[in-house]
Amino acid sequence: MISDHRARRRPFAQTSADHLVDALDRASFRYAGEAELQRGLANVLDEAARRAPTGHPMVVSREERLTDGRIDFLVTTPHAFVGIEVKVASSAETVERQLRRYAPDVDWLILVTTRSSHRSLEGLIDETPVTVEWIGGLR
Repeated sequence: MISDHRARRRPFAQTSADHLVDALDRASFRYAGEAELQRGLANVLDEAARRAPTGHPMVVSREERLTDGRIDFLVTTPHAFVGIEVKVASSAETVERQLRRYAPDVDWLILVTTRSSHRSLEGLIDETPVTVEWIGGLR
């Protein structure tokens, strides 16, 4: 059962996650590897933070240390934490294990991936919602 604390934060996390996913949906990326993709994502996320919905200011940080690992991006709002992980390789099982390590520290996870097999990870991981943003293969 989801904790009361996390349940209260869920609507705020969803508003933030929806805003970020909308920004990612509108963006197009040209990249030759994960590092280049992350640079492009940083620009999109920074712009999304500048255009955050009223009452949901956002701060984007890169390579943020969590309890059990370092997530690619952490978007902090006054009421929620949205973690964003970027993957251009790895099996769905490997990515799921990684997301499971991050889940206790965030209210929502967004996986930005070039792998169609990662779309199976959409849903909940240990009570934490996961949105998968599939952007296709290397470009």
